[in-house]
Amino acid sequence: MLRKFTFLLFLLMVATTIQARHITGKVVDTDHRDLEGATVELLSIADSSVIRVAQTKEVQLWGWKQWVYELDVENNKSYLLRVSMLGYQTQYKKVDVKMADRANEQRVDDIVLAENARQLSEVVVKATKIKMVMKGDTVVYDASAFNLSEGSMLDALVQQMPGATLENGVIKVNGRTISSLLVDGRDFFNGDASKAMENLPAYTVDKIKVYDKAGRESRFQGVDMGDKELVLDVNLKKQYKHGNISNVDLALGSSDRYQARLFSMFYGKKSRLTLTGNVNNVNNYRVPGQDNVTGDLPDAGSGLSARKQFGLEYRFEGKTEDDYYKTSNSYTAVDNDNTSRTNAQTFLTGGDYYNLSTNANRPKNYTLYTRHVFSRMFKRSMLFGDVNASHSHSKGWNSSMSGRFNQKPWGMSALDSIFMPNADHALMQTVINRVRNAGKYQGESTSFSGYFNHSIKLGKGEDLWSQNNISLEANAHYNRSSNDRFALNRIDYLSTGAKDDRNQFSQSPNKSYDYSLTAEYTHFLINDSAGVRNFYVRPRYAYKQSYDSQTYDLYRLDQLADYDSLSYGMGVLPSTREALLSVKDGNNSYWSDQMTRTHDADVSFVFSSGDGVQRPRFMAYGNPGLSFKYDNLVYYRQRSYNTSRHDVLFQPNLGMMYQFNDSTGNVYASFNYRSSESQPGMTSMLDIRDDANPLYVTLGNTNLKNARTHSVNAQWGKFQMRTQSMLSLGANYSITRNALATAVVYDKQTGVTTSQPRNINGNWQVGGNAFAQRVLDKKKHLTLQGNIYVNYNNSVDLTTVEGMDNTRSDVHNTMASGSVGLTYQLGEGLRLSLTPAVNYRHATSDRKDFSEVSAWNYNFRFSGMVHLPWSFELSSDLTSYNRRGYNDDQMNTSEWVWNARLTRGFLKKRLTLSLDAFDILAQLKNTDVTLNSQGRTETWRNSLPRYVMVHLSYKFNSGMAKPKPRYPWEN
Repeated sequence: MLRKFTFLLFLLMVATTIQARHITGKVVDTDHRDLEGATVELLSIADSSVIRVAQTKEVQLWGWKQWVYELDVENNKSYLLRVSMLGYQTQYKKVDVKMADRANEQRVDDIVLAENARQLSEVVVKATKIKMVMKGDTVVYDASAFNLSEGSMLDALVQQMPGATLENGVIKVNGRTISSLLVDGRDFFNGDASKAMENLPAYTVDKIKVYDKAGRESRFQGVDMGDKELVLDVNLKKQYKHGNISNVDLALGSSDRYQARLFSMFYGKKSRLTLTGNVNNVNNYRVPGQDNVTGDLPDAGSGLSARKQFGLEYRFEGKTEDDYYKTSNSYTAVDNDNTSRTNAQTFLTGGDYYNLSTNANRPKNYTLYTRHVFSRMFKRSMLFGDVNASHSHSKGWNSSMSGRFNQKPWGMSALDSIFMPNADHALMQTVINRVRNAGKYQGESTSFSGYFNHSIKLGKGEDLWSQNNISLEANAHYNRSSNDRFALNRIDYLSTGAKDDRNQFSQSPNKSYDYSLTAEYTHFLINDSAGVRNFYVRPRYAYKQSYDSQTYDLYRLDQLADYDSLSYGMGVLPSTREALLSVKDGNNSYWSDQMTRTHDADVSFVFSSGDGVQRPRFMAYGNPGLSFKYDNLVYYRQRSYNTSRHDVLFQPNLGMMYQFNDSTGNVYASFNYRSSESQPGMTSMLDIRDDANPLYVTLGNTNLKNARTHSVNAQWGKFQMRTQSMLSLGANYSITRNALATAVVYDKQTGVTTSQPRNINGNWQVGGNAFAQRVLDKKKHLTLQGNIYVNYNNSVDLTTVEGMDNTRSDVHNTMASGSVGLTYQLGEGLRLSLTPAVNYRHATSDRKDFSEVSAWNYNFRFSGMVHLPWSFELSSDLTSYNRRGYNDDQMNTSEWVWNARLTRGFLKKRLTLSLDAFDILAQLKNTDVTLNSQGRTETWRNSLPRYVMVHLSYKFNSGMAKPKPRYPWEN
């Protein structure tokens, strides 16, 4: 039966390779210029029903660019063509299809469209600009149709695009995640969206296109190889495609706030040089009045951050987009100032315990990075190389204090009270321990990596065999790092009266490398001449080897013979190496060498049909994911360990995708199943004990097994151009067998937590999401959009109290969030937006003594921008943030956060003066809550203070490209 099914499937795929008959032609204006993006609909003569839809697209014919359409038809049959385009009159044309037996193409005479213009006597009409149109499989946004504040960057434009969201640096359009950001079809800072978002001025943008871009392998083969990715392509205005674009922004404010930003791009015919600079201590905060900021908490960043970042990118283009050299270089310096307060509850059988803590730290990091990429494509082969290197240096200090309680404390103020000399006796009776920690550290890290790929087509003709190819690749990475850390720790065990004072110093030099060699053979079973359908299999073998060497030396300076706290303050070491070695903590010092060798041997397949425009695109893919893995660990901690592991890993990945685009909109659907297998760390399987921190003891477990996760993801989306409405739905499910969990034993007398990794079953989660958008009125002034996300997580852990058996803890977490946005835009002079949002977290358990958790975060946000008299422009946002259901009553608060910006342009808007006011009402707080099977944690973090800032921005442009003629006679 299986053989019959396979044979029938093969016959079906072979049958699909037969080239369909089609008609082709051009759509021109009254001056006989080709019209790009004109919609051509194939109608039935009988009832005028739509059979197929196509758009004119660019093709090369004898070196000339033409814009043509193509529609599949049946021979000896009559059809009606309906041709339309925005701004032109719709035309109809009857076509009689009559082809010879061996012919598959019939040319249709040019269809002429006249402009749809009316002469109005002494009346000036200013039409509302169309924000977006569909051109084939591409959504095109017109940047000039959006109402932006003067001096806005690209991120402000993206946030206003219909169907687009920007959260935590991730861009989604119509529910799908953008994989890479391009500028004029070419890579920009290695696809890093944040670089373009923060630095590219919005005024330079002409169009933004969103489409599925064929990958490098597809371009090499000339057919769909299943490597398309959704990209956001920023097209610059013609005058900025040659010469220089520069934008400088300088700002000073109250509360010692500052910002300086530079963006300069030099554009040539075959090269592009980009310089960026950003120095600020305002956490790169957004511009007041921007839309689509729907987080459930104030977006002021975690802590205070002063950043210095400079970048240089150079790109040289060859004849095609796959012939280029580019280099990206950057220097980044970050100085963070973080303060937090935490109120935590740990779920335990026989009664929970509670922890209050404060933490302050000042980490600083300095990083140099360089990357060099080259690509060269020949007719029968392709080369690609990528090398990069980085070096970073870090240093910092930290200070904290905490208290653990056997009863719920009244609030964070209880933490300060337990460290006072005359603390309340009733309060101290609830305290298990109190801890003070201080530390400082410094470290550095250097890494190098390289990748090389060479693909070769095996034949020289155009037959099926000639499309088969071999791909060889090599990959290597090397890293070296070292860290030195000092720590002063004091623990008071109040229930027993014991004290533990430690002065520790640790060193941890590490080095690692890995490399891989891969060979792939691509064999086509189907590859039709038009590239509409293809089916290939790909046997693959890869050898990987990695080596990781770690050393951790811990010294107890408080055990030195001449130790006293005054002589050996923070950062002071003994004068001799011998004295330092005499206080080495052998129980918690170790070194390890781990070698891993992996053989991957599998056969994947990809079947694709259609181009997504003239025919629906369908793709199916699969990969068994078979690996043979060998690990060897040599480990020393008081004694030597030498252990090995052999594993066969089976990690299949199967999926399918459907997509269809035309002038009316698009439909997208995808499904994926994946099974992944994760191995426990080799060191966690050793019979060792680590008590370097006396309050947190970790044990190994020699009986750990591999964990396997099965996950399913599905997504569906539909966009209608006429109503500019979008609906996308998504669902996901995953379950893990033998999940690697942590068994925790808690000592109620001392507060010591002893943990050990264990395998456990019962962890699973299911979730769903939906996004919808629709224009509400005919003039497209009013837009409504909303999204909802729901997730249920069954989390299992083993947590118990000293002296009791390990008890399975099942916690049922439900999280739901949603927001609704209503935006009104009137021309270029007014934009208003209202966005309510809610985030709900709920946790229950079958355990009798479990305290049910319900926490709400909800907000209401009003934002807008308006043009004022005398060329002033005002943008502002006002948000009410509300929190309910927190353990700490100090966190159950409401705040009103108001920001505003007043802007005026000078010198024909080349010079812009802006006044920013941040947190005008001085009510901003930054609070969050997390829930899992072990407990709940509520955290407050310091955030930006209220400030006023004056910006002075200047934009400079030199050189202006002339529009390139389509035909020689236009010169």
